[in-house]
Amino acid sequence: MPSHLLDVMHPPSTVFEIIEKEFNRFFWSGVDGAKRQHWASCDNLSFPYTEGGANFRKLMDICKAYSAKQWWRFRTQDSLWSQFLKAKFSPRSHPVTIKWRSGQSHNWKSMADIKEKVEMAIFWNIGRGNVSFWYDQWTSLGPLYKLLPTGTVPNRSVIRDAFNGQNWYWNVCVDVPDNIKDHILHMNLKFYDEEDKPCWMKTNSGSFSTGSAWNFLRSPRREVPFMSKLWNKSIPFKMSFFVWRILKSKVPTEDIINRAHTNDTSNCVCCRIAQPETLNHIFLGVPLAAAVWNHFGCQFGMPSHFNSLQLALDTWWNSRPSNLVIAFVFKICPIIITWFLWKTRCSGKYGSKKPFLPRIFHQICQNILNVVRLQLLNFKYDLSWMELTCLLEKKMAFKVCMIVFWKRPAINFLKINSDGSHKDESSGGGGVIRDSQGKMIMAYSIPFDEVSSNVAEAKALLFGIQWSIQNGINSLELETDSMILAAWVKDVFKIPWQVDATIKEIKRALIGTSWSIQHCFREANKVADTLASLSHSSQTNKLYNNFDDLPLKVKGLINLDKAGFPNFRVRNKKAKEINLSDVVHNV
Repeated sequence: MPSHLLDVMHPPSTVFEIIEKEFNRFFWSGVDGAKRQHWASCDNLSFPYTEGGANFRKLMDICKAYSAKQWWRFRTQDSLWSQFLKAKFSPRSHPVTIKWRSGQSHNWKSMADIKEKVEMAIFWNIGRGNVSFWYDQWTSLGPLYKLLPTGTVPNRSVIRDAFNGQNWYWNVCVDVPDNIKDHILHMNLKFYDEEDKPCWMKTNSGSFSTGSAWNFLRSPRREVPFMSKLWNKSIPFKMSFFVWRILKSKVPTEDIINRAHTNDTSNCVCCRIAQPETLNHIFLGVPLAAAVWNHFGCQFGMPSHFNSLQLALDTWWNSRPSNLVIAFVFKICPIIITWFLWKTRCSGKYGSKKPFLPRIFHQICQNILNVVRLQLLNFKYDLSWMELTCLLEKKMAFKVCMIVFWKRPAINFLKINSDGSHKDESSGGGGVIRDSQGKMIMAYSIPFDEVSSNVAEAKALLFGIQWSIQNGINSLELETDSMILAAWVKDVFKIPWQVDATIKEIKRALIGTSWSIQHCFREANKVADTLASLSHSSQTNKLYNNFDDLPLKVKGLINLDKAGFPNFRVRNKKAKEINLSDVVHNV
């Protein structure tokens, strides 16, 4: 069923239930189409991997996401369709205040049902100030009409009616509570010669996406990080899904079947001595399973005795292997072992193949090798099991070391090095301004309200620029260890909505100056990094105009930079820089 049909159709919930029953019937049916036990409902499967689901999506949630898309376009685009809807349903009122009435279209009803929640995800970056003062969300407080006392009816004022770019005229609006006034004044709002820009708050770019709307509108469950490790793109879905079923007790072992049906005294086919068939017995307790776990545990230096399958998986996944290849094997090995133990059980119970330990070893080893060849070596090298196990003891240092220096600015220029910091619920920034001789002109360490790391980086740079311009400095070299910030200032990348206002302030401040901006490595930006870290222990802005007033550690770092002392940068190699075929060939 093409999901985009739900963009134009809005079936009743009963229709969705019927369709999902058909989906479920197809998913659990056998190869011949025969009916099978439905081990899990669509409700339990339709959650992301991180929440213990199988990453399916409910049709109702998809339909809501498409309705949110329509509301987004209705509110943010000036198309013929949106003009028609505004003229028909809200000719004299703000769209947020309009309620659906009997007899109106089902399409409008689906949009009206989710409009309040969708509005909370639409943020307006102010340009000319033509957005609604009360109904549009342009402050961190949300739509301001929700903060008014009960019974107060807001008017249709836009921001430009109450603010001329310098002064606020509160009497234009309905009585504005003092707490709202204080918050707005603290924002230092400015107008720009551009249209007000709507931003979708559920994506970093600010652009609407159906996927983010789906995730926002659905009813989430508590995250289960352990369950998300089951799903690995390197191995078939059926293997990961089977282990998911085991952890949910959704497999047809005799003990589970007997809970819902008549008691059956069938015993485990993998045991010579009659033993009842349970989950722990099949995958851990039976001698054949214990021998498999012991065999691979000994080869990779892992424990071989576990009380539960979840403990076994957790032990393998949380181990610290010596290199990249073995780390990858540790992720897939327990899932593949579990899969072939089950296949052996089913072959013995329903087929003609009896459990045979060497065959199981060969199947597991061959599958692990195939996955490693495909994912890590791209089939460029025919890896053997002996070579793979030899990698266990080989320390593969996929690292690069390089020397970096702080570079002095050109003559007649000053250099601003800045950095931002976000730690727990605290944010701050720091920076230092130096001349062409490496002499400190000014340094600063300033705390911010709780913001993201990127916003802190931008605000720290803005502070240094504004101080320089206020002190008559118009030739600047800007340097930051945030490559993305440098790209935003140079208009290389699209600016996210959260940092858009700060980047505009930076560009406005740089008008009329001679400036350049470049990225540097963190090791060459230690002075600013240290000052940013110190901002977490302060409640007020700290400006240092004298070198002697600086903290001792900052003094030392400035002197090292001035003397041209090198710093060492050690980083992990990127995937494209690693040639595992050569590493394996030298084993």
